[in-house]
Amino acid sequence: MVSHKSIFQWLLWFSVLGITKALAATACLPANGAQSGFKANFFQYNYGDMTTLRQPSFIAGGYAKRQLLGTQNNVNNILIAYGMECQLSNGEVVTPTEPWNFDYSQCKNKRYFSQRHNGTIFGFELTATNFTVELTGYLLAPQTGTYTFTFDHVDDSAILNFGEGIAFDCCNQDAAANGNTQFSINAIKPDYGPTAHMNYSVDLVGNYYYPMRIVYTNRHVFGWLFTTLTLPDGTNIDNDFTGYVYSFVSEPEQPNCTVTSPLPFVTSTSTTPWTGSFTSTYSTQTNVNTDSDGDNAGTVIIDVETPTTPPVLTTEYTGYSGSETSTYSTESTWVTGTDGKTTPETIYHVETPTIPPV
Repeated sequence: MVSHKSIFQWLLWFSVLGITKALAATACLPANGAQSGFKANFFQYNYGDMTTLRQPSFIAGGYAKRQLLGTQNNVNNILIAYGMECQLSNGEVVTPTEPWNFDYSQCKNKRYFSQRHNGTIFGFELTATNFTVELTGYLLAPQTGTYTFTFDHVDDSAILNFGEGIAFDCCNQDAAANGNTQFSINAIKPDYGPTAHMNYSVDLVGNYYYPMRIVYTNRHVFGWLFTTLTLPDGTNIDNDFTGYVYSFVSEPEQPNCTVTSPLPFVTSTSTTPWTGSFTSTYSTQTNVNTDSDGDNAGTVIIDVETPTTPPVLTTEYTGYSGSETSTYSTESTWVTGTDGKTTPETIYHVETPTIPPV
């Protein structure tokens, strides 16, 4: 079980009208085996069971005691829109792509809806009418500011645990759920009525990683989850977290993985000349330094190679009646090529002896 102390070290809570706001006091800098997207673990769930998914102990980790059906990596788009086939009165069969907006009362095959059916969730084949899926990954915050997660069209149940020690510890993504029941978002669809909807906001520092765990359960028939992340600049990320969420190989002993009281990164560029014809970033260094107050400031050093054009050496010869070759002047100038690039040119003026004709 996660301790209350670690929870309150990580979060400063307040709640207004069901919208939770938090401040992340801890971030992560995992370094090994980065992969794009979430890691998804699928578990068995009993068809039609509306009781178990309402139990905090089940959502907080009890689901993992069920049969593991399989694992899927590199899950970037986490939209769940499992809608049943609908047979219309004219005989046409349709499968809605946005089933939460579809009027299923017009369907003639309602008995079909009360049966178990196979389907595909995140590219994984399973009994889509009843299952639980656990999604884990790190959010890479691109900006410093307030981030808002929104769960919409939840059918039947979804929770979000966000932050170090809440979702999982830094550099330990593969650890089992820690039993935390103080969910960042706890959205369960009621027996009757509209699907669940809830928000969660958190202040993050850019360029750090933050652990997150989503647990979703479908008990029967339709399975829906629509997730939106709103960035500090107002950009909305709907379901597809490509470039924002990554998974890492667990390495709990990695040094400096946990960053307490992270400060905004300072980015600097180190430029190295080279003989190529284009500018190339060949490495990026990330350093974390602790200041006198105990806060951790990150520095990103971008190493860049920039093209250098070697000078052109030109020699102009002038004949004279002497007996020795000598350089009598040097001229430096620039020439512009047909590609528009300028090149330094050095001209050596040389006198060479000429033999008078006989």
